[in-house]
Amino acid sequence: MNKINESARRIARKSRLHTLEKETRKVGNVKSKKLVRPADDAQIEEALKVHREQALKRGRKHKKPLKRARFSVMLGSFAFVITLVIIFFAYGFFLLQNRQSYSNLAYGVSRLTPYNASVVDGEKVSYEDYLFILKQNVHYLVEFDGVGAEKIDVSTEDGHKIIEQKKIEALNQAEGYAFVRKQAREMNIKISKEEVDKEIDQLLEYRGNSSREELSIILKAHYGWTFGDYERFYEKVLLKRKVLSALDQESKSKVQAAETRLKDGADFAVLATETSDSDLGIFSNGAVARMNLKTNGPNFSYTILEVLKSLKEGEVSTVTTTNDAFYILKNVKTYSEDERDVQVIKLSFKPIDIYLEKLDSDGMIKRNLKFKEAEKDLVRGSDR
Repeated sequence: MNKINESARRIARKSRLHTLEKETRKVGNVKSKKLVRPADDAQIEEALKVHREQALKRGRKHKKPLKRARFSVMLGSFAFVITLVIIFFAYGFFLLQNRQSYSNLAYGVSRLTPYNASVVDGEKVSYEDYLFILKQNVHYLVEFDGVGAEKIDVSTEDGHKIIEQKKIEALNQAEGYAFVRKQAREMNIKISKEEVDKEIDQLLEYRGNSSREELSIILKAHYGWTFGDYERFYEKVLLKRKVLSALDQESKSKVQAAETRLKDGADFAVLATETSDSDLGIFSNGAVARMNLKTNGPNFSYTILEVLKSLKEGEVSTVTTTNDAFYILKNVKTYSEDERDVQVIKLSFKPIDIYLEKLDSDGMIKRNLKFKEAEKDLVRGSDR
């Protein structure tokens, strides 16, 4: 508006000078002594007003077409973005649902799309959850080229069957973690970062005080995982341990009763025979057997090894929970830092398959991934 006013003033001044010159010439021709008085301020303001209105009128002519053009550009851009989103989601559905791809591209797409591989009692199992497990299994079979590698050729019929079985096992495992997640939320069970760090540190100590950097290299080579992926996986494992041990109150009560009787002086071997529900090999029926904590002949978890290492001669542990059972341990005799005579009570808690089979039979598990008819019998037999 200031520019319009300034322009109008310039035009008014020019008009006034032009009029003055014209009148002066006219007076000279008639030999008049009288000069024409310049236009006063009121006339200038009037001229400005007229010019302003004319300028605004011309501007209004172009205002609506400009608005329409701007709206058309915005509408076109919005339609383009929506089209891209639709194409992306359609391609994601094709890649995950139809092709059942487990490539890095498919995994990346699964992290951005809301598609579910399964629903367990209302708890969603995302494709990302499923592929997170599948990818590490396939990586070990297809990509790992180190000591003990069992590389397969996925282009062969046998290789294809193995991959299909791994897909089923990965889905089962992901469904198990979904069940655990829902139960944990309902029972207000949580896993802290400190718990995860503690378990990983114990594992590293059991591996001979390896560093996290060394573990990261192994994880990358064997499974294609980062250390963060391993922490995520271990959080799931610990949550599953807490939930399953909390759900099986019957087994928990039994082992706690055995612990109380031991404190009252009951014989360990008698209680082991009465309480243990698993074949413990050389430790069955409360038998005393020697073991080396380093070689770990019975293949106990490092959680058990840590407890045994901490027990003094003749000492009995409190109830110790592993991924599948409750334990009570006794260090009967210490021969050296690693040699012990040991007695064991083990009471397994209900495996997760029992809960999932019940949900499946009740129609509470809805799968969006469909596997071949010939391989359906593998679904229930896989490790979760």
